[in-house]
Amino acid sequence: MTQTNAEIVIGANGAAYVAPVGTALPTYISDALNVAFVELGFLTEDGLKFKDEPSQAMIKSWQSLYPTRRTIEGYEASVAFTMQQWNKGNVEFALNGVVTEPDPVGHVGEYTFTPTRDGVVPEKSLIVEWQDGTKNYRLLIARGTHSEAVETELVKGSEAGLPIGFEIIESAGISPYLLLTDDPAFA
Repeated sequence: MTQTNAEIVIGANGAAYVAPVGTALPTYISDALNVAFVELGFLTEDGLKFKDEPSQAMIKSWQSLYPTRRTIEGYEASVAFTMQQWNKGNVEFALNGVVTEPDPVGHVGEYTFTPTRDGVVPEKSLIVEWQDGTKNYRLLIARGTHSEAVETELVKGSEAGLPIGFEIIESAGISPYLLLTDDPAFA
């Protein structure tokens, strides 16, 4: 393998989208997104972090102080980012609840967020897109859940973010995630 800086990927900007689980995912990088996917808007300049981590078991032997074999017990994959925009969809996604206009008579434009605490972890599909020059990438996650605590700071001189930790869940017969690209380095 030769060294070439054309194969260094910089995810300088992009977008994240959510939709209900079961929404049709694009097959190719050039396919339009299903209209059910809603963009989450601005994310903090930290961008997005993707992790695919195997959990390994070490097999030890009486004759060795070091492991003599390793096996993979499973994988955990996740995406993490912080949304900057507070709106109905983002707050419902981050905090797991429902925004309503409880009494529109005399109180038009006033809204209430009510957290849902029914013991059910809501699932979503997530798509992340980014570009590096003329190269395009899409990370497709068919099924996952928001799994991290939401902690936001309300302070002078800084935006109040809505952090998302999104754990990928496997569905029978569907890859847990796919990466689509038109990057010529993948040829």
